[in-house]
Order: sequence, then structure tokens, then C-alpha cells
Amino acid sequence: MAALDFPNAPAVNDLFTGPNGVIYQWTGTLWTVYGTVQPLTYGAAPTYDYTNAMTLDNTANVPASDVPMLITAGQPLFTRVFTANNPANRIEVDLRIFMGGGSAGTCRLALFIDGVSISEAVKVFNTSWNDRIDVYWQGVLGPGAHTFHARWGANIAFYLNGAQGARQAGGLMNSTMVIREVAQGIIGPQGVQGPPGVAGPAGGSGNWQTGDVIETYRSAADPGWVVMDDGTIGNTGSGGTTRANPDTQPLFNMFWPFAGCTIAGGKGASAAADWAALKAISIPKRRSRFTGGAGAGSGLTARNVGDALGSEITGPVNVGISFMGPPGGPAGYVADHQHAQNIPSAWVYFHLKL
Repeated sequence: MAALDFPNAPAVNDLFTGPNGVIYQWTGTLWTVYGTVQPLTYGAAPTYDYTNAMTLDNTANVPASDVPMLITAGQPLFTRVFTANNPANRIEVDLRIFMGGGSAGTCRLALFIDGVSISEAVKVFNTSWNDRIDVYWQGVLGPGAHTFHARWGANIAFYLNGAQGARQAGGLMNSTMVIREVAQGIIGPQGVQGPPGVAGPAGGSGNWQTGDVIETYRSAADPGWVVMDDGTIGNTGSGGTTRANPDTQPLFNMFWPFAGCTIAGGKGASAAADWAALKAISIPKRRSRFTGGAGAGSGLTARNVGDALGSEITGPVNVGISFMGPPGGPAGYVADHQHAQNIPSAWVYFHLKL
């Protein structure tokens, strides 16, 4: 195949359709595949009826309302032969007629394909009403040419594109039959794939990563996880109270820089050195504590990740209050007795990914 002749000086996001049927898009630095071209076929042009008020006499061969029309009933409207470019594509037929009468009655519109009744609509009209009837069908017909035939019938005299024997809207009230092949146009590029779902701890490691935390009411952790029990972790022989196993090394390395994660006797030169020395490191404390985001909030004190601060008030607190006295009078001091407050709380277990 000959080399592709891309346009000169394209703008970002410009599209170019190559002779190979592939559409390319300019990113600003190179042409990338955008999609492919598929045949786009709308089939035969719409068929319109522009005649003056077309009288539809009462036809004795129009059946009762719950019986399909025969192809010999009523009067013919449109006949078209249509062949799809791709027999696997769906064919769409849209029938729409406008009609009216001088007295009350029932009008019917039927679609036949290859001589077989396919779809039909029935509408009841009052005296001198003007309205429309629609029939819509879509389906796959297979290869070759197919004949589409539309007929209408009534139990009284009706008029196409008019009412009471006269045309309306100056001939612009057009009754139509439209046949289309529902084909594919341009197939665009595949969208960006979303991230895979995250499996829970019981379902395996999933996409959880070292240092992730979940809250649960289960007291026992799944494999690959430990309970955050304010204990320590380390290698085998380290004496880690939460877990002493080689699989804790990723967490050991993550927590080693945290000021709030301590090692008995102090931290050595590096995480690797302390790990080799079989030291245990404390994991961040979570039990009976509320947590917040690390860093410095606007107007607030900066907090380090892994820190655990504060103390619990378990009894009454004595608070001294000073105040200014009246003009010319002495200032005062009052000892106030204040009780600790209970904050609404809920307690769960926290599990930590190794």
C-alpha cells in the first residue's frame, strides 16, 4: 500500500481519513489512530404525497378492528423496492399520513413487506377532525431486494392531506414513507478504561496497597493484613507484638521516617540497618483515637502523619476565670468547676495492609 499523505501544518485535534479507511487525529506532535470508517447508508429517499385532497371511500373489504388488513384492502399509498448495502444491518421504515373526514369514523394504516402484513395503526376520529397516523417498524430482512407497500382504509370517506373534501396547508401537509438502512458511521476511539474494582481484604489483596487502612467490626485480620492494636512490627526475632514476620518489611520501611513511630533504644542509621538488627517499630496508634488529615490546615497547627497527640479527660476540670471589675473597682478571680464532655462516638477495628 502506498504511503499515507498526511496534511501539512495540521491543527491540534484535526482528523484525516486515509485511503486505508482509518481516521487519524493530530495530537500536536504526531498522528494517532482515531477510528475507522464504515459504510453510511440511509437507503431510498423519502416518498411524499403532494396530491390534493385524496378521497378514500368506504371500502367493504376493510376488516373489523381486531383483524389485520389484507394487501388487497383499502387503497394503495406507497410502494418501494429497497436493497440494503449490508444485509446484516437493520432496516427502518417510518410511515406518516395526514387525513381527516367530514364525519366520525375509523381509519387504518398498514405496512406490508414482501406481501406480508408487518405493522398497522388504527385511529378513531370525531366529526370534522384532522389528525395523523404513524406506523414505525425496524428489523433485519436479509440479503436482496425487498418490497415495501403501504395501504390505508376506513369505514367512511376520508381525505389524505386534508379534511371535508379540501386540501389543507397549501399542499405542504405531506404524507410520507421513509426507508433507511441503519448503518454504522465513524467508529471513534475506544474510551479510557476505568480502574479495576477494588477487592476487599477477604477477596485477596486486590488493589489495596501497603499502608492502606479499612475499618471493620471483625476482630481478626485477613492474610496480608494486621489489626492496628498500638503494637509493634518487625522481622522474625524482633519481638514485634503485632506481627514479627518478614512480610512486615514494607510497612517497617514506610513507618521508619515517621516521628511518631518509635524503636526501642532509638532509630539507627537507616530502616535497612534497623531491620537487619531485628528491631521492632511501633505502628501508628489508632485505638480510642479520632483521626485527622496530616499537614497544615488553614489557620491550624501542622500535624505529621503517624503522630498521636492529646490526652483523655476522665474527670472534672477546675478552670480559673479572671475578669475586669467596674470602673475604679478591683478586678476579680473566680474558680469555676467544669465537667468533661462526652462526644458522640462509634468504635470499630482498624486493619492495616502489610
